[in-house]
Amino acid sequence: MAVAQAQSSSGFAALAARNEAETDARALCAGLSPHVLDVLVLTANGLRNCEVASALCKSNRTVEAQLSIARRALGVASNIEAAVILTKAGLV
Repeated sequence: MAVAQAQSSSGFAALAARNEAETDARALCAGLSPHVLDVLVLTANGLRNCEVASALCKSNRTVEAQLSIARRALGVASNIEAAVILTKAGLV
């Protein structure tokens, strides 16, 4: 019985940690402008910068600048890390 309670407790702790991570990720993403978020979501879905630029009718330089803004705002060094945050926030 103690084993079942321990497993239940650890399962609850894992769920609580995941919910906290989702909340943190959503809070980080809330600070992004809709334009930056659009670029980041398309990039997180695997589009290259030139494809994102074409899809959103923006220049490639604008896409690169907005990705840089997003990485800085999220406190990450790469687009992959930013994509992980978007995934945790439920945006991808």
